Amino acid sequence: MQGTDENNSKKKHVPIQESGINMIDLAGGEMLKHEAMRRQSMGGGLYFRRLKERAVEFLDHGGYLSVIGKNNLFPAEKNAIEEIYPRLDSEICGNGEKRSDV
Repeated sequence: MQGTDENNSKKKHVPIQESGINMIDLAGGEMLKHEAMRRQSMGGGLYFRRLKERAVEFLDHGGYLSVIGKNNLFPAEKNAIEEIYPRLDSEICGNGEKRSDV
C-alpha cells in the first residue's frame, strides 16, 4: 500500500491481483481493514483477485470482510478490472484513456 500512495496518494481504487494469497495474519487483516476504510472514505475501495479460500475465511471470521466488502473479491476466472471500471469516477477517468483513478 505504501508504494501505491507514494505514486498517487489520492488513488481511490486499489486492485490487488496476485497469483494467489494463501494466508493473512491478524496484523495483515487489521491493515487491510483500515486501508479499505480509508479508500472507502475517499469514494473508492480495495479489491482482491485470486484470494485463496483460507484467506477469505480468515477475513470473514475476523470481521474484516464485512468492511472490505464481499463484492470486492474476484475469483481467478473473473476480470476484476471489468467489474471495477463502472465504479470509477468518470470525471477522473473519462473515456478510460487516463488511469489515475485505479
